[in-house]
Amino acid sequence: MMKKKVITLIILGSFFPFFFTGCESKSGNSQQFQIIQKAYETFAKNIKENGTLLTQLKEESETQPIPIEILQTTKNFQEVSNNFNNFQSKIKEFENQVENEEIPIDDDKKEKIKSYLGKIKNQFNTTKQSPTIDNIIKLFEDGKLEKTEICNDIQIPLGVFDSKEDENCGKFNIKTYIELKRFLSEQNKIIEENIEEINRLVNSNLYQNNKLLIAIITSSVLGLGIIGSFIWIYLLSKKNKQIINEILSQKEKIKNLENKNETQKSDIQQLENKINELGKLIEREYSQIQLHLGELDYKINDLSSNSNQNRENPQQLSYSQSTYEQTYPPLPEDVRLTNLYRENPQGLLQNAIRVSMTKETVNKVLAGTWEGLIELESNSRQGEFYIVSSNSGESYLFLDPNTLFNTQILQQINKSQLFICNGSLSQKLKGGDINIIKPAIVEKNIENNWVFVQSGEIDLL
Repeated sequence: MMKKKVITLIILGSFFPFFFTGCESKSGNSQQFQIIQKAYETFAKNIKENGTLLTQLKEESETQPIPIEILQTTKNFQEVSNNFNNFQSKIKEFENQVENEEIPIDDDKKEKIKSYLGKIKNQFNTTKQSPTIDNIIKLFEDGKLEKTEICNDIQIPLGVFDSKEDENCGKFNIKTYIELKRFLSEQNKIIEENIEEINRLVNSNLYQNNKLLIAIITSSVLGLGIIGSFIWIYLLSKKNKQIINEILSQKEKIKNLENKNETQKSDIQQLENKINELGKLIEREYSQIQLHLGELDYKINDLSSNSNQNRENPQQLSYSQSTYEQTYPPLPEDVRLTNLYRENPQGLLQNAIRVSMTKETVNKVLAGTWEGLIELESNSRQGEFYIVSSNSGESYLFLDPNTLFNTQILQQINKSQLFICNGSLSQKLKGGDINIIKPAIVEKNIENNWVFVQSGEIDLL
């Protein structure tokens, strides 16, 4: 038995030099190109239909806001840009290696590879006649798509509109999304086809470089005679193949079960969070109702008592009315305005000033450097807020009831503490559907803008 094991080890050991030689040969070319493939795959997944870029643009095309604000995913778009730059860098490195003959390859295939690399690089060059993946990505670096950027850099070059004089030029509609998706798909297809051609040439070169190695291995196997043949037959036997397939099948089943469990855990956690939020909201509403009921009960009892006294002594009537006015002072101005907003927001905001955060403030909030200084400017068309002046001279900030507040805007509001948000930020709500507990307080500065003074509070139902 020991003798058979020794013979087997000697025979298998004779193959090790050839295996190591083959691995070294493959690492020279294939591993270098695999780096490019990996960099491409990491970048390409971002510009496909279900990727980070097109997913949000599809949502924005349904509401057609101007400008488009990409607030939550600014970090994600920076990652898209970084992945694209990394892919360009790997292409350049591979091109230099081919040019400097660091990769062993014959001249004919070398020229073909350089040609395919040139076609890939053409997709990066920016021209005024047609957009490219490069300049499309750069449009999102500041977290917004302005009207002029949508019109001049996307819609006109893609043929959505013939002239920027068109009144709809600058509105990111569904047609713009479809044309942009088609353009990115075509660009991606061109890059992918050329990468596949380069991969084919690299692999065929590997095959030629290893011809001598294959011949040596083949001769060695034949020279080993009957013992070597039996070893290969044993390793490639049908029984072993079945065992390997069964092991792989079981591993795949285990992986699927693990993924399913993770998905269920995530769904349960989301439901628990939602239940907790609803519970807190109900508790707050119940407390407010109890407070109002207590106040009403006290007022009713007091009025009833005064009414009985007035019947017995009519001369005390005027004194009772004065006492009532002293006992129940008028509501605070912010509470009075909040009640009016709830009853008729359009009526309250009829003479109000419509505003939005300045672009500089938005950028600072995104970068985390605003240091509590929030500045608002007049924006009569796209402002998300209204400023209402009270009789006392205070200026209060309310939400525009017709603006759609998406996840990104809600996160920006909560992060800047302009309004403290109670509830889930992962939703879309119109301003009129958001319960304002108290408005924020602002004041005018010397530049005729408004600055944040005190946080408001809102409930996201």
